[in-house]
Amino acid sequence: MHHTEATIFLYVGEMCRFLLNRKSCYNTKLTYKVRLCIGNGMSKDIWDDFKESFKLDHMAEFYSQTEGFAFMSNIMQKPGSFGYVPKLKIGNYPYRVVKFNSDNLQPVRDRHGFCTLSTMNEPGLLITNQQFAKKGGVYHKADKDVRYLDDVLVKGDQFISTGDIVRIGPDRSYYFVDRSGDTFRWKGENVSTLQVADVLNTMPGIQQACVYGVKVPGHSGRAGMAALMLDVSYDSFDLKELYAVCAKNLPTFATPVFIRYVASLETTSTYKYITSTLKHHAYNLEHSEYIFYKDNENKTYTRLSEQRISEIEAKTLRV
Repeated sequence: MHHTEATIFLYVGEMCRFLLNRKSCYNTKLTYKVRLCIGNGMSKDIWDDFKESFKLDHMAEFYSQTEGFAFMSNIMQKPGSFGYVPKLKIGNYPYRVVKFNSDNLQPVRDRHGFCTLSTMNEPGLLITNQQFAKKGGVYHKADKDVRYLDDVLVKGDQFISTGDIVRIGPDRSYYFVDRSGDTFRWKGENVSTLQVADVLNTMPGIQQACVYGVKVPGHSGRAGMAALMLDVSYDSFDLKELYAVCAKNLPTFATPVFIRYVASLETTSTYKYITSTLKHHAYNLEHSEYIFYKDNENKTYTRLSEQRISEIEAKTLRV
């Protein structure tokens, strides 16, 4: 940005977090001419830090899809928000946020067969009225069972699912929570990987955190597991403090059951974490010796052993 004298900076995904993690390498005396930073996918926990570190006057987050089903923007510089819809004008906007079932990624229906709107701050599936969808999008009638939703609010209407989980704050600002495919279910509740990762990333010593769900024999759903890339030595990282941070900021069902240290995290070209291998390895000690379980008795994360694995799977050790 300094050498090109750029005035507008575009970002995507977790690019900004990677830049912040390396800010100690930058020349702090450099000046920038950037007047606007715009993109999508910036987490709330790094918004202010990024803006201050790179001396940005204005930042704007937006939400959109290649298919053209939905578009919103946050031009009021509300940290973490991607859009705003005034309550009095909600009827003029095509967006709705409805309760959903993470097992089949379908909206929850009431006894009349209609979708149920999510309450304030309750994560829900973002859908948009089919009448406002961009013509010529990449989804057609052949995809009806996947994308199109009939009889959503009234008989005969039709909406399109974005596949994204969002929540609406008290001020009617919209916040991204997770992709529906990344949300998993544990102890009868939906767990957002992004929400958990945001909490973990506030912990000193954690450079990056990737959260995912893993299958545990004898248990329904998936247990939360976090792969942590640290910027401190493994021995000096405070697992007791990690337990306390999770207990304070996350509901019990969302607190990671397993923690794993990793040297690096694989990402896509847009800096989204690739979790397929991590999910496959799960908490198998053959793939890592640095795996810990949630030790509720001692209020910390304790090194996992084959005996503890047997106890967890047999439900004699509650996690």
